[in-house]
Amino acid sequence: MTKRFFKSFLSSLLALLMVVSLAAVPSSAATVKISKSSFTLTKGYCTTLSVTGTTSTPTWSTGNKSVATVSSKGKVVGRGVGSTYIYAKVNGKTLKSKVTVVAGKISVGKSEVSLDKGDSTTVRIKAIGTHTISVSSSNKSVVKATWNGARFNGDYITLTLKAVGVGTAKVKVYAKNYPKTIYKYINVTVEGTELDDDDTISDDSSSEDVKILSSVNAVKVNESETSTFNVYTTASQVPYLKAASSNVAVASVSMTSDKNGMATIKVTGVRAGNANIKLYFTNNTKVYANIPVTVTANSTYYNIVATRPTKLADSDYVIEIRIGVGNVKYMLVPFGYDVAYVNTLIAKNVGYYNYYDVYDSQPVKKTTKDEIVSKTVILSNGQTALRYILAPENYDTAKVATRFAKYSGSYEYYVVYTEKPEKMIFSDEIKSWTVEGYNDSTGKIEKMERFILLPFGYDEAKFELIKKQDEDKNQIIKAYTVLDKIPSNYDSLNYELISWYNDTLKENRYMLVPRFGCDFVMRNDVVRQDTGVYCYYVAYSTQPTVTDPEIEAVWSCRVPTADGTSSRTVYILYNPKDSDYADKIDKAISGSDYIGVKQGDVKK
Repeated sequence: MTKRFFKSFLSSLLALLMVVSLAAVPSSAATVKISKSSFTLTKGYCTTLSVTGTTSTPTWSTGNKSVATVSSKGKVVGRGVGSTYIYAKVNGKTLKSKVTVVAGKISVGKSEVSLDKGDSTTVRIKAIGTHTISVSSSNKSVVKATWNGARFNGDYITLTLKAVGVGTAKVKVYAKNYPKTIYKYINVTVEGTELDDDDTISDDSSSEDVKILSSVNAVKVNESETSTFNVYTTASQVPYLKAASSNVAVASVSMTSDKNGMATIKVTGVRAGNANIKLYFTNNTKVYANIPVTVTANSTYYNIVATRPTKLADSDYVIEIRIGVGNVKYMLVPFGYDVAYVNTLIAKNVGYYNYYDVYDSQPVKKTTKDEIVSKTVILSNGQTALRYILAPENYDTAKVATRFAKYSGSYEYYVVYTEKPEKMIFSDEIKSWTVEGYNDSTGKIEKMERFILLPFGYDEAKFELIKKQDEDKNQIIKAYTVLDKIPSNYDSLNYELISWYNDTLKENRYMLVPRFGCDFVMRNDVVRQDTGVYCYYVAYSTQPTVTDPEIEAVWSCRVPTADGTSSRTVYILYNPKDSDYADKIDKAISGSDYIGVKQGDVKK
């Protein structure tokens, strides 16, 4: 083989490899997407959107500047309460993200504070929507409220309260621009003995005789956690021992039961930083001790903590976990975190799983009739994984499909969704319709919009069949309607199924009635109309005809309507010869399930 032939062959081979490698990754392979299809933003706060799948720079715009504005780099700022869309135009395609801006609010760590005169304490303040906040005291001769150089740590800032006189006062923390709408009060009570100008506090010990000895040289504590240590002095001086708090940590003093000269100091971390806890005597200010305190931030990814953690990076997120009323915990997660993994961690921590949340391991059923739906999804890194959703009995398949699609960012053709899907290519079509069905999330019968993603030139017959199946499945049978068979799907939590036998048709009949607030007169009327006969001891809106006065009579009275807004007359056929007819009439008036025999069956 000659050198010339070898060089020629090598050049051809390299050229071929370059062509193959270029063809392997077409420029249109990446899907152009906006980072968030929808999000919530607090007024005055900001977040940044981005577009992936392209190297082109998008042009950003907003649908309503009074609600939210957006910069040329995708930074969105909430301006006013409401909803609008943020648009990104790139490569001839317009992407959009729905933003909902909510109002700001202020919350306080303690709404009731008790202090001794001369003492100080700190209160943690959370301000959402604005960090321009102010504070005022209704009586500065009782308590003074200051920030003392405190700075915001996320949404939190520490307020210092100084008790200067005996009495009560209200401390108002408010948004400077919204003092009448965004505020919270802290009620402060200061106890102690007011001294006249010529009164003095006795000092029975000299500075040389009294010392404060600590069991530790320094204290280390995490945010929101507590550490304790002991201090020693003479027994007579313990009642006068106080601890001054700071904006980093709160300190308090408690005496031992025998008052033998030892006291316990409790230190609670407020925010990360360093400070000194000053221990001093109120009757001898010349004697004091400073204990250094270091507070460490509770900021580790995927840990559930009691206080809002500090972000490790600007792109981190803090997830709020609400457990019952007023109990909120937090989790710090990095950008691009796996929602299914986080949902599983939270569920295992709080002890229960939510319907329609996506999990990365099998959830635990709430009831035996619950169902666990699994699906293999494609993750953002291109790998596949099995994910799970806990669904209630007779669950909405469209809702499950939507949750899986939103989790993976991938929608499929000919699948019904509860939210508008994203097109795969520009020629796709999206059809929608409305069903009136039972929403298992709200527990109500309501109108629900449905969507389906269809390819260009889609199969019309297939689409119509899927649509009809969805409409039939979500068809709600109205209450007080006579049915010839048991319905396959109904809201068993709020509706009860009753049945009776129709002699003429020789078949069982059925009807749904509300479990709560049932209109028993309407129920009875419907059954009577279906059977054609009256029953004894049943309340009707129409008067039965007496066929045998010796054993039949009609009782009439006024009873409240089902909604309780008015009253109506009801009629009850009864047998005056029954010794307990009065009790049976009472049951009929109350709408109980007591049903007597049919008219004509009673013999003399």
